[in-house]
Amino acid sequence: MRKMIILIPLLIISSPLFGAGPTMYCSVDGALIDALWEETVLARVELGLTLDEQFALRIPIGLAAERERGGPRLLESGLFLDYYPLDCGLHLTVSLIQVGFLFNDWYDDEEESLRFLNEMAIGWTITPYRGLRVEPRVIIRDPNGVFNSAYKTLSLRFSRYPMIRFSLLLGWSFPLKQKK
Repeated sequence: MRKMIILIPLLIISSPLFGAGPTMYCSVDGALIDALWEETVLARVELGLTLDEQFALRIPIGLAAERERGGPRLLESGLFLDYYPLDCGLHLTVSLIQVGFLFNDWYDDEEESLRFLNEMAIGWTITPYRGLRVEPRVIIRDPNGVFNSAYKTLSLRFSRYPMIRFSLLLGWSFPLKQKK
């Protein structure tokens, strides 16, 4: 009971902090559920930092893996920039730098395991409750065709590696400091 007496005033005092100033957020891709019936598991976790009302940085960490034992694995990450042109949560995401490391590749041992990648996304950030983030979006890999050979190699290694992917990020945001 004492813990509740202390916790309730702390929550009331800290409630104005939500939505004020820069925030950090963490999200998990809910589209991972399709791994139950697909041969390729596509998992993704994202960490982000809102800089102001129009810009945010995010670091996604993704894994593509075949379900078969000893199959190829791709671990990818990068630095992405979000641009929010309107106040409704609609945003455009572009990768500033993105790399992937291909492991357990039994097809070509002489090939370089490091792959340079590129993607952009169009999404909509919804905050139904303080701190909760729901973000449906469409991810378009290599929209300008610069890394065509890298994506061709990945599409040959994995049974499913879509160039256009629908994603649903579910996560939570944390305020960093109060705006004065």
